Amino acid sequence: MKFLELSEGRCPQDSLFIRRPDVLPAYVEERMNRNLSDITLCPDRSLLCFFHDGMIRKTPLSSVPDESGAVRKVLHNPALFRSGTLTAGGYAVTFNNSIDIPAGILRSCGTLIPLCEDDFPAWLSDTVMDTSQACGLLGCSRQNLAYMSASGQLSPLRKDVKGNLYTEGSLLKTRW
Repeated sequence: MKFLELSEGRCPQDSLFIRRPDVLPAYVEERMNRNLSDITLCPDRSLLCFFHDGMIRKTPLSSVPDESGAVRKVLHNPALFRSGTLTAGGYAVTFNNSIDIPAGILRSCGTLIPLCEDDFPAWLSDTVMDTSQACGLLGCSRQNLAYMSASGQLSPLRKDVKGNLYTEGSLLKTRW
């Protein structure tokens, strides 16, 4: 692909070349809208699937047809499940680059969730707090917050050397 980009799609052996279209045909755009834009691996061995057309579906892997037994391997192997990533173009979800589940199957087997992608950033901005904000809400020091996390009283969404992320609800539970 890099060579095609460098040669601007031209082949040195003949007069044929590849060029980028100015506008995609309608059938290509329609097909691409059914592809995945993002996925989230859920602890209950299901996938939260975000599609380009704005649809969000939650698909339990147990509901995916499994003629070859590959999905069963993913269900019973936590490390293999955590390896799940989105393929280029969003055509499928791949586990360990060897087990692929096409976007169409995830779309048809999933349960529609009546949210849009804009709802998640709104939820994040309203409920997720960094270490400084958590200290302000609880009225405690960073050291006390670190102790609460280390002792299991708090479970951060994300741990980092510079600070952690918490949900407001998990912080408010510790106040009582």
